[in-house]
Amino acid sequence: VLVVEHDEDIIRSADQIIDLGPGAGSQGGEIIAQGSLSKIAKSKSLTAEYLNQNNLIEIPEIRRKSKLKIFLKGCRENNLKNINVDIPLNSLVCITGISGSGKTTLVKEILYPSLLKEKGIFKEKPGEFDEIGGNIDEIHSIEYIDQNPIGTSSRSNPATYIKAYDDIRNLFSVQKTSKQFSLKPKHFSFNVDGGRCDECKGEGEIKIEMQFMSDIKLKCELCKGKRFKKPVLQVKYLGKNIDDILNMTIENAYNFFKSNNQNKISTKLKCLIDVGMGYVNVGQSSSTLSGGEAQRIKLASFLLKGKNKENTLFIFDEPTTGLHFHDIKKLLKSFNYLIEYGHSIIVVEHNIDLIKSSANADEARKKLIDKYSLTEIQAKAIVEMRLRQLTGLEQGKLRDEYNGLLELIKDLNDILNDEDRRMSIITEELLEIKEKYGDERRSVIEFAGGELSIEDMIPDEKVVLTISH
Repeated sequence: VLVVEHDEDIIRSADQIIDLGPGAGSQGGEIIAQGSLSKIAKSKSLTAEYLNQNNLIEIPEIRRKSKLKIFLKGCRENNLKNINVDIPLNSLVCITGISGSGKTTLVKEILYPSLLKEKGIFKEKPGEFDEIGGNIDEIHSIEYIDQNPIGTSSRSNPATYIKAYDDIRNLFSVQKTSKQFSLKPKHFSFNVDGGRCDECKGEGEIKIEMQFMSDIKLKCELCKGKRFKKPVLQVKYLGKNIDDILNMTIENAYNFFKSNNQNKISTKLKCLIDVGMGYVNVGQSSSTLSGGEAQRIKLASFLLKGKNKENTLFIFDEPTTGLHFHDIKKLLKSFNYLIEYGHSIIVVEHNIDLIKSSANADEARKKLIDKYSLTEIQAKAIVEMRLRQLTGLEQGKLRDEYNGLLELIKDLNDILNDEDRRMSIITEELLEIKEKYGDERRSVIEFAGGELSIEDMIPDEKVVLTISH
């Protein structure tokens, strides 16, 4: 079995791993490491950094709390069992669950069409439910960002979608050679006649339709795949013609325009880099982009509008599909940017790193207290330990930590109120750690200002618990 995959559990379970990199696009294409998990972990790749926890997607220190919400009551479409749902606004909300549990039904078939209907937009009839309400007036528009292609034409590309290509065409039209040939911005477009190649119509290739086989695409003989007529290709900006720009990666183009103070263009390209799309070419045809890449390009277009756009509810359908750990970190940063400007995000997702970044730890703690009659301190410890497990740390290593800390918590009040008892417990804990782990482990336990702080260090992992009196 050969699997192309980013999922950590699949990677750790593989008999043999081949890690390509070191980057994406023109910065990739090399085998960084090949072999067992232990061999991959010793390499200097981004994958190894995340597997070793040297680089990781942190659990948010502060959880957003919003009084604004949308509620749905009596949802019973397909397999939904007459459920009621509250969805906070101005937050990152994750809808998760096993495949077939009803996530898409809830979001795509009930929530999305019913919100559009409330705004006077009628696209599809919502699934069966009783009522929608809450702070709907706080939302001015709803965007469902799926993995459909970014354009209907194969000539559309990342630069045209985010409107950066308009600025690039304007830049080339004011060059000295353009004025000599009376070239306008429209002549640098491959969507209209004038500057584009007459033979391939700006495609750069000719499609030959086959009756019983797949169509064949051949490089255009007239323009040699460059899409434009010779006068257009003679126009250069700092030694680069329009074809050179279109064949640059987004990241290289950003650096090129940024270093030459073309900030309007570089700002737009930066949004594509922020969502992990720096490796694709500026003029790469939309028909060659994956569904996940198309979804991230759509996200980039909203990042550009983010600060000025009215409050919007964004709905994403599994945006982490095909993303490396490092790209997911960039994606979360983009989500947070949108939320900071007053927008709301709902994500249908299975990825643990995204789930833990949206999960409400306070709610989880309250449920533990109510269900198991735990103290606030015990519940907090369990939730924090569980969230740390979700980062990918091996459960076997954490089990001892988990049990040991709970035992310590049981006697916490006695420890805090009795100095001799407190020092005795700390001494015993240190001796146990030394006996069990030897020099491989160290523990720092401090008591100050009514707080007991325990910091245990084992190779490749760190567990910290702070308990207030």
